Amino acid sequence: MNRFGRRIRELREAKRLLLRQVASNLETDTAHISKLERGERKAKKRASLKIGTNTQC
Repeated sequence: MNRFGRRIRELREAKRLLLRQVASNLETDTAHISKLERGERKAKKRASLKIGTNTQC
Protein backbone atom coordinates (compact mmCIF):
# COMPACT_ATOMS: atom_id res chain seq x y z
CA MET A 1 0.00 0.00 0.00
CA ASN A 2 1.36 3.40 -0.92
CA ARG A 3 1.06 6.63 1.02
CA PHE A 4 -1.75 8.00 -1.16
CA GLY A 5 -3.83 4.84 -0.86
CA ARG A 6 -3.24 4.61 2.87
CA ARG A 7 -4.42 8.20 3.29
CA ILE A 8 -7.56 7.61 1.21
CA ARG A 9 -8.46 4.64 3.40
CA GLU A 10 -7.78 6.59 6.61
CA LEU A 11 -10.03 9.44 5.52
CA ARG A 12 -12.76 7.11 4.29
CA GLU A 13 -12.76 5.13 7.53
CA ALA A 14 -12.62 8.28 9.67
CA LYS A 15 -15.82 9.44 7.96
CA ARG A 16 -17.27 5.94 8.30
CA LEU A 17 -17.84 5.67 4.57
CA LEU A 18 -18.08 2.36 2.76
CA LEU A 19 -16.17 1.74 -0.45
CA ARG A 20 -19.46 1.64 -2.32
CA GLN A 21 -20.46 5.06 -0.98
CA VAL A 22 -17.19 6.64 -2.10
CA ALA A 23 -17.38 4.85 -5.45
CA SER A 24 -20.92 6.06 -6.01
CA ASN A 25 -19.97 9.66 -5.20
CA LEU A 26 -17.05 9.43 -7.63
CA GLU A 27 -19.11 7.66 -10.30
CA THR A 28 -16.82 4.64 -10.41
CA ASP A 29 -16.90 1.11 -9.03
CA THR A 30 -15.76 -0.25 -5.69
CA ALA A 31 -12.99 -2.29 -7.28
CA HIS A 32 -11.36 0.88 -8.61
CA ILE A 33 -11.37 2.58 -5.20
CA SER A 34 -10.13 -0.58 -3.52
CA LYS A 35 -7.22 -0.85 -5.97
CA LEU A 36 -6.31 2.79 -5.38
CA GLU A 37 -6.26 2.19 -1.62
CA ARG A 38 -4.06 -0.90 -2.00
CA GLY A 39 -1.70 0.85 -4.40
CA GLU A 40 -2.51 -1.49 -7.28
CA ARG A 41 -3.68 1.39 -9.46
CA LYS A 42 -2.42 4.93 -9.73
CA ALA A 43 -4.92 7.75 -9.57
CA LYS A 44 -5.04 10.26 -12.37
CA LYS A 45 -4.96 13.92 -11.43
CA ARG A 46 -8.70 14.38 -12.04
CA ALA A 47 -9.56 11.36 -9.88
CA SER A 48 -7.25 12.60 -7.13
CA LEU A 49 -9.07 15.92 -7.05
CA LYS A 50 -12.47 14.20 -6.92
CA ILE A 51 -11.29 11.97 -4.08
CA GLY A 52 -9.95 14.95 -2.17
CA THR A 53 -13.22 16.80 -2.55
CA ASN A 54 -15.24 13.72 -1.60
CA THR A 55 -13.24 13.03 1.57
CA GLN A 56 -12.73 16.73 2.32
CA CYS A 57 -9.02 16.42 2.96
